[in-house]
Amino acid sequence: MDSNSDEEIAKEIAKRLRELADKYSSTLFVINHIMKGSNERSYGINSMRGSTIFAQEADFIIGINKTIENTRYIKLVASRHDRDDYDQVETFEINDNLCIEITGKEYEAKILATYDRRHDSKNTEAVYVEIQKVIEGSGNNDFQTQQIKHLYEGKQMSKQTFHDALKDLCDLEKIKWLSKGKYQYVTT
Repeated sequence: MDSNSDEEIAKEIAKRLRELADKYSSTLFVINHIMKGSNERSYGINSMRGSTIFAQEADFIIGINKTIENTRYIKLVASRHDRDDYDQVETFEINDNLCIEITGKEYEAKILATYDRRHDSKNTEAVYVEIQKVIEGSGNNDFQTQQIKHLYEGKQMSKQTFHDALKDLCDLEKIKWLSKGKYQYVTT
């Protein structure tokens, strides 16, 4: 089967699933798995195994992870109708009765810091330097990712690395998330 026909099949399945959910005014859960080795990285919409058609059609995507050190957490990966870039995730344990017990909130970057081999503080620093340039040039502490997207469009880093760096800067409280694509530089 070639990739074009696979994509067409995925589109048809996604269409039928949407029709079912609409017809019965219900929520439909589709369970998918992530790519091998992804439990050591921050989950994103591109973490899903197989066709991204399902991810594009979903109203929301919830990720559940168990790290090498057995830390379990759940996060909202994507949402069509609401904010989906929360910096913190809900950690949980499974008790003796096989029930989930929420144990707290933690920054995903902190949970994964020792595991994410791709983490490179040079990328985070490069994004921070570009943010500082924008702030200095505008005289305003608010900025938009559009103003510094040249970092990934020029292939200095991938788009995922760029967004990971923004999350890291939020975790470090150097910037503050305002709304989708809008941030505020935090002065010390």
